[in-house]
Amino acid sequence: STLGARVQPSAPPAKVTPAPPLTIDVPPHPRGAGVVCVINPRAGGGNGARVIRRIEKLLPEVEIVRLGQGQDLDDLLADAAARCDVLGVGGGDGTLQAGARHAIEHDVPLAVFPAGTFNHFAKALGVSVDATARAIEQGWCTAVDVARLNGEIFLNTASAGSYPEFVIRREKLEGRIGKPLAAVVAGWRMLRTAEPFMLRYDNREYTLAGIFIGNGRYDPPGDAPQTRLRMDDGQLDLRFLERGSRWAAVRTLFAVFTGGLGRLPLYHEFDAPKAHLEVVGGPILFARDGEVTGSGTVLDLDVAYRALTVYRPRTGSWSRVLRRFGWRRQGVTAS
Repeated sequence: STLGARVQPSAPPAKVTPAPPLTIDVPPHPRGAGVVCVINPRAGGGNGARVIRRIEKLLPEVEIVRLGQGQDLDDLLADAAARCDVLGVGGGDGTLQAGARHAIEHDVPLAVFPAGTFNHFAKALGVSVDATARAIEQGWCTAVDVARLNGEIFLNTASAGSYPEFVIRREKLEGRIGKPLAAVVAGWRMLRTAEPFMLRYDNREYTLAGIFIGNGRYDPPGDAPQTRLRMDDGQLDLRFLERGSRWAAVRTLFAVFTGGLGRLPLYHEFDAPKAHLEVVGGPILFARDGEVTGSGTVLDLDVAYRALTVYRPRTGSWSRVLRRFGWRRQGVTAS
């Protein structure tokens, strides 16, 4: 068979190209008529109030529903989604996640007005308050994936074990010392203090420090996840980091800093449209979009392909030309 392969080489594997991003034309809403926007004025340290003033200037016919102290966000979103043509949501990723759930349940498009601290979902979409306002007036939408952890949706990432603590610590530090060094400092603390847990996936057991789960594949592969260039590839991005010795922890942190994580035997990476993970032992904490939302011993994961219709500016012709020659816009940092 070896000789045969030399004479007649095997055919190279076919390259599968994902479907192009979906463009959806919806009715335009001049001046924001028919849009009900639920927004937290206190989001992002008061950024929500500034976003409200900008929306009122750009789209004067939008109905603004302010989340007050003691009010239930879900109640306000449910009421707004039941009577609007377009559900607008202003806040951080947690608020947008709740808005996405109600938009899907009521089959209305979602308008994202970023007002949080990090705004990962809005950055991945490439939207700002002004860009969303233009898309509403022009009637420009797309459809993006929504991932689910035990039936509860997330827009960006989910995680388990000590990974949520790693993300929070890294984001606090990266503004002062840069992202690579912040990842090393946060990773060292995670690997040094994390309680290991055993996880079973595809009939194999792993002793882990943490799990990263992306809604869509993140770049770069074989390294700490950083950016997301597609929001509708129908895949989960699963990344496991096993707990090793103190020397293994040092090697892991060096690999994170130098971009060689994928070469370590303790690092594992999988793409799948759905996954079933079982924790062997007691329950562990789960987080969705950076917020701890529960605990358990089972993680059932799947992707609802292009389940969320969301306003997004159209890509201009120059962007298409640049992408053809290898340029891509910067994605969003993994949360």
